[in-house]
Amino acid sequence: MDDRFENLIDLYGADLNAWPDKEMAQQARQAALSDPQFRIMLDAAKRVDRSLASLSVALHDGTAMRERTDSMQEAVLKRIDEQAQRRRAFSVRTLSRLAAGIVLACGLGIGVGQIVPDQPLTQGDAFDELLLGSGDSSAGTRSG
Repeated sequence: MDDRFENLIDLYGADLNAWPDKEMAQQARQAALSDPQFRIMLDAAKRVDRSLASLSVALHDGTAMRERTDSMQEAVLKRIDEQAQRRRAFSVRTLSRLAAGIVLACGLGIGVGQIVPDQPLTQGDAFDELLLGSGDSSAGTRSG
C-alpha cells in the first residue's frame, strides 16, 4: 500500500470523488479493488468521515439549541425585568398614596382640633387618664 494514499485519505477523507487530484483518486480506486489492506483502511476512513459528519450535525444542532435557549433566557429575563419595574412603580405609587393619606389624616385631625373646643384637664386627671384608661369611672371627673 502506498503512503501517499494514506496521506490523501487523512487530508481529504474516504470519498475519492472529493480528492482534488483525480488521477490519484483513480489509482486509489484501483488499489481498493486489488489490495484488501487498502480497502480496510478506506472503510475505516469512511466510518471516521461518517462520525465526523454526525458530530458536525450534533454540534450544529447544539449551537442552534444554545441559541434558542439563549433567546428564551433573554425573553424570561426581560419579562422578569418588566415585572420588577412594574412592582417598583406600584411600590412608589403605593407609598405616595400612603403619604397623601397620612397628610390628609393629619390635616383632618388639626382641623377637627381647631373646631372642637378643648376641655381643660388637670394634671392629675391627664395622668389618671393615661394610666387607667378613659372607660374607668375611678379615674376621676373632669373639671370644666
